[in-house]
Amino acid sequence: MSWAIRTEIRKARKDHVCSGCLGSIPKGTRYFFGVWADGEISTAKLCPKCHYVFKEGLFWDECWPDGALRECHDQVPDDYVIPEKVRL
Repeated sequence: MSWAIRTEIRKARKDHVCSGCLGSIPKGTRYFFGVWADGEISTAKLCPKCHYVFKEGLFWDECWPDGALRECHDQVPDDYVIPEKVRL
């Protein structure tokens, strides 16, 4: 089981790669950043669509295969934007 050590919403100062779908998180976009511990420390950056999938529980697995959250993107409202503050 994983434990969230730190979660926050950040605004990208450069382009990043989303951990959930392997898509781009362009500079200037708000994204979810998290640090987890499950025997070792790992981090994740989620684009707005993957954040929605994650927070709504549309896809859940202890470990996401590369790009796995992309398969749920069609369930995300077109106008979804990550709020400035998010509780997990």
